[in-house]
Amino acid sequence: MNIILKRTTRGVTTDASGRFTFNDVPDNGVLVFSYTGFISQEISVKGNTTINVFIENPCLLLATF
Repeated sequence: MNIILKRTTRGVTTDASGRFTFNDVPDNGVLVFSYTGFISQEISVKGNTTINVFIENPCLLLATF
């Protein structure tokens, strides 16, 4: 998964377990989480040191009637 600090070119990727470290993120920063084929998600940092993210597969959303 790719993680980018919104409105910047700074980014990191997760390890095989989905963990990541992103240093020097301002308290008012917004992280954008993306992965090919999934819906991107934006999460405000708001001083959190731990962020849990669940991304959705749009194909599963289309299959729901």
